[in-house]
Amino acid sequence: MPTRGPSKYGFAAEPRPHVLLVCRDRGPGIADPAAARKDGYSRGRMLAPDAMRHEGLGQGLGAVERLVDELHIESVVGLGTTIVVRKWIP
Repeated sequence: MPTRGPSKYGFAAEPRPHVLLVCRDRGPGIADPAAARKDGYSRGRMLAPDAMRHEGLGQGLGAVERLVDELHIESVVGLGTTIVVRKWIP
């Protein structure tokens, strides 16, 4: 089970006003961050259309990416993941 790390959120002014969210864990890491952004991908593999919920939903990062303006993933397999998202304030 991953060890949950600190999550931080707040407002930032630079480079322009935005909401900032930083999430970290010390879990297994994400081997392929590009694939993890795709709908249907969960826990290192594509899910079958009839996959059970305990196998993951495969919609987390893809859904987040569609809702925010920036999403950055830094991950090291075996050490954990940091995800940074920004949503610009008009």
